[in-house]
Amino acid sequence: MIYYAPDDTAVFVPKQRGIDQTLNFARTGAWLFLIGVLVLPLAISAAVVLVANR
Repeated sequence: MIYYAPDDTAVFVPKQRGIDQTLNFARTGAWLFLIGVLVLPLAISAAVVLVANR
């Protein structure tokens, strides 16, 4: 379910089946990407709420 391979230098790794890709959680870039995907929409939503309540 979770790909963790410290010897693999790739952040995005193609899955064995299909055209999907997965993150290599042994890489710092994968964690930064995941945090960005989660935090950016929350920050945008918070900004919209703050501006709407002015």
